[in-house]
Amino acid sequence: MRFIPAALVATTIALACSSASFANEAAVTDAETATTGQISFTGRIVAAACQLTADSRNITVDLGKVSAQAFAGGTTVPFQKSFAIKLTGCDLNGYSSGTDKTADYTTAAITFEDKNAAQADAGAQTYGLIGTSGTAKGVAIELKHNDEQVMFRNGVTAPLNVALTNSTEQAIEFKAGYRRTGDNQALPTAGEANGLVTFAIAYK
Repeated sequence: MRFIPAALVATTIALACSSASFANEAAVTDAETATTGQISFTGRIVAAACQLTADSRNITVDLGKVSAQAFAGGTTVPFQKSFAIKLTGCDLNGYSSGTDKTADYTTAAITFEDKNAAQADAGAQTYGLIGTSGTAKGVAIELKHNDEQVMFRNGVTAPLNVALTNSTEQAIEFKAGYRRTGDNQALPTAGEANGLVTFAIAYK
């Protein structure tokens, strides 16, 4: 049997204990420097927005045949035609939060864009009107909501905010008519006078 000096055994045991102690201290140190946290996710499913009815996706407003003489005597808009943008599937019932009940949206913000703005005459731009394409001159189209003119600037309007009723069906009423744009009460010249606008609706 090989003889191992007692001093060497003691040294080996001491080193082993020292290594174990260091490992334990390292584990404690790692535990002390570790951090914990949490992530919270919040949100809510909102009510579906209104949808355009099928007949409001492509609206045609027939302004009819208007005599140039109808603009005589300072008359700017001799006739107007009514039409409506119709919405369906509106949900204004809202959601409950404690004792309160809040609708996800209550207003339709409608923005119009004049597709003939680039060829509109100066009078149409001055008076905030819808430009016309065709051979008629000195005339444009005026758009009104609640008897207030919807003003076009550089071919677009500011959002028209319309309060919605608590109903799944909505009808937003408008009127449109030809308006004389010539100076010195000049009458329009005869010809086609067609307008084209697009619109977008945001809900808030």
